[in-house]
Amino acid sequence: MNRAELKSRAKEILKKYYWNLFGVSIIGLILTLGFISVDAQVDFVTNMQTYYLKLFIFKFNLGNGAYAASLISLLGMLLFVFSILVGNVVRYGVANSYKYASYDELDHFDIMSGFKSNYKKIVITKILQTVYIFLWSLLLIVPGIIKAYEYRFVDYLLEEHPELSSKEILQLSKQITFGHKAELLVLDFSFILWYIAAGILDLLTFGLASIALDPYTTSTDVQAYHWMVNLQSFDTYIEG
Repeated sequence: MNRAELKSRAKEILKKYYWNLFGVSIIGLILTLGFISVDAQVDFVTNMQTYYLKLFIFKFNLGNGAYAASLISLLGMLLFVFSILVGNVVRYGVANSYKYASYDELDHFDIMSGFKSNYKKIVITKILQTVYIFLWSLLLIVPGIIKAYEYRFVDYLLEEHPELSSKEILQLSKQITFGHKAELLVLDFSFILWYIAAGILDLLTFGLASIALDPYTTSTDVQAYHWMVNLQSFDTYIEG
């Protein structure tokens, strides 16, 4: 894998579609409620937990009583269910918008397409993906990371192969990434200085700096997907 070449190709796409893709990422963040999270921190002096609601980079103290704990639990559960039924489908649309931009066909793909067709399979496949990664993570962190890289291209494959079952999609992603997971890890680490800079600038831009980086990193990821797909043929597997 030639990382410089993949990034160069991504930059060519960004010359045409950067602001479009930045907008796609913003819409995706809003529709997935990705700017909302809940958190609990322990005060080691009083040994009490304090609960927080986070919106973008802003944290709101909800207190440390039973009411706050119940509220955080309810919010966490609602966000989890929302992520499964809505968030994953929107993320599928965002990922494939980037893929279509790489074909110079961004206008031919609808970010909400997952709700209009293939919805059930998208939800089931993403549930299986999450469960498998979680179960492997129980063994140790490293197996979970390996599994996450193994299923890296599930969203793209779901859109390209609606005829395949959820398990076949996961198997196909595993087949594509076989022998290349370390290369994908190195590719991700090659953006480390960008991530650090974006993290610092997030404090000044209310989290927008990290989103502004998405078009570059995700477009490069799409190029890595194209590169791996072009390395092999899946005709035998699909026919089987």
